[in-house]
Amino acid sequence: MEKYEKRIGRLYADAFSIQNLSFFPLVVKAIFMASSNRLVVIGLDGMSFFQARFAAKEFGLDNLKYLTDSTNCRSITSELPELSPVNWTSFFTGKGPEEHGVFGFVNIDPKTYQIYLTDFTKVKTRTIFSKLSEKNVFSKVINVPNTYPAPYINGIIISGFVARDLNNAVFPKFFIPILKDINYRLEPDTIKGIKDPEYLISEIFLTMDSRKRAFDLLWPDLAWDLFIFVITEIDRINHFMYPAIFDKKNRFHSMVKEFFKKLDQIIGDIIDRYNALPDPKRMIVVADHGFCELITEVDINVILKNAGFLKLDGKSKTELDANVISDKSIAFALDPGRIYIHKKGIYSKGKVTDNDYPKVINDIKELLKEITYKNKKVFKEIYFKEEIYPGSNHIDTPDILCVPNKGFDLKAKFNRNHVFGNYGRFGTHFYEDAIFFDSQDEKKAKKVRDVGNIIIEHFEKRIIK
Repeated sequence: MEKYEKRIGRLYADAFSIQNLSFFPLVVKAIFMASSNRLVVIGLDGMSFFQARFAAKEFGLDNLKYLTDSTNCRSITSELPELSPVNWTSFFTGKGPEEHGVFGFVNIDPKTYQIYLTDFTKVKTRTIFSKLSEKNVFSKVINVPNTYPAPYINGIIISGFVARDLNNAVFPKFFIPILKDINYRLEPDTIKGIKDPEYLISEIFLTMDSRKRAFDLLWPDLAWDLFIFVITEIDRINHFMYPAIFDKKNRFHSMVKEFFKKLDQIIGDIIDRYNALPDPKRMIVVADHGFCELITEVDINVILKNAGFLKLDGKSKTELDANVISDKSIAFALDPGRIYIHKKGIYSKGKVTDNDYPKVINDIKELLKEITYKNKKVFKEIYFKEEIYPGSNHIDTPDILCVPNKGFDLKAKFNRNHVFGNYGRFGTHFYEDAIFFDSQDEKKAKKVRDVGNIIIEHFEKRIIK
């Protein structure tokens, strides 16, 4: 890493040039700041408190055990729906979906019916990074989901999932060549990995190694107040190999065990470096949601089709081909359990009027309440918009949000014909039991959004010299 540290030094020097005056405040802060009361955040995407305790005990993981044995370690609940872009956006804004406007991985264009991926451009509220910039707080951020394309921050940021292109996933831009030199990887190849678990594990290890190289690159100068490092590969393991964590006879058990040992080593290295920092300081560990074993996927669009609420013109070309939604449709769904009423005046083919709306949402709720799988109720809660997202007027706000019972994974595809099915995943998100640790735990955090506010409050209390 020494050659890269020297190269960073040269890049800092270059930032003083007339062409790079926009980086001048950032560089001055990075080189000359005298930080006090630093805050380190370790993000463990998809790690439940239960899972962490189990892995610590069964796999002999000293660092996870150090965290989970602490009285400062407990569980919190995720925002709904319990997806990474929703919850990490709540983390870095300190707001719920009703304010920040991110409700899932995808959105739909109401005029063209094109479905597109959610990204940072859809965030409607200010972030903790912009607020902390006003307090002269310098941040280094690695792999926080839904920060793509990388925003301007007072510091350095490498975007997380779904980051598609490294050239747009890094701020400031002059760090891109170094990340390419160390072969930084944005994501493991999970598409091929579904059919080839050994390949998936190798991809996950390579990606984790590259994230750790980025961490090793950005930590040593200690030119930061806030350092955030998120490991998203836990979520990937949980989706595709969750039963192997607990079943010693599972053919992937030994591979999963090696993954957790590697994860524990990375956590341990961060804890060691944190412990070496001068006081005062603070460390937070947080997950965006919990996890559990998958019972079955449940496709809400198939439910709506079977009941006559969703009608399609022709056959969908892909699972996200919403162009086939007919003007006779009353409602449709998007992952994971977001139902939208096909209202006139909002959607170009919509026909549902304001007068029809109350009956429609009540009829759909009554339909869903009766859905069972092997005598188990699928839905724990079915919320109307104003109940779950009070005051939200974003066009992407669902009219109905379905919350599943544990083990059910809600989907909303446009090319499926069966309500229930399994498609290569064995674990699913759960909105409860996300791991949370705070070295200065004041019992304030109940939900993921609270963690973002704790970070803001931490620096409001700090005296900046």
